[in-house]
Amino acid sequence: MGKAVGIDLGTTNSEVAVLEGGAPVVLANAEGSRTTPSVVAFAKDVDQAVITVPAYFDDAQRTAT
Repeated sequence: MGKAVGIDLGTTNSEVAVLEGGAPVVLANAEGSRTTPSVVAFAKDVDQAVITVPAYFDDAQRTAT
C-alpha cells in the first residue's frame, strides 16, 4: 500500500504531511520550513488550472471562485 498524503491548502500558507508508522509527519520544503507560501504561477503554455478554496467555503462560494 502507498503512503497516505494530507495537504492543507491555505489562503496564505500550505502544508503537506504523510503517514509514517501511523503518525503524521509534516514535510519540510526546500528551505527547511514546514509551511510553504500558497502562490499562483502562470506559464506561457499552462492551459489548465487547479483552484483551491478554504474548507469553510460553501458551494456558492466555490462556484463563484
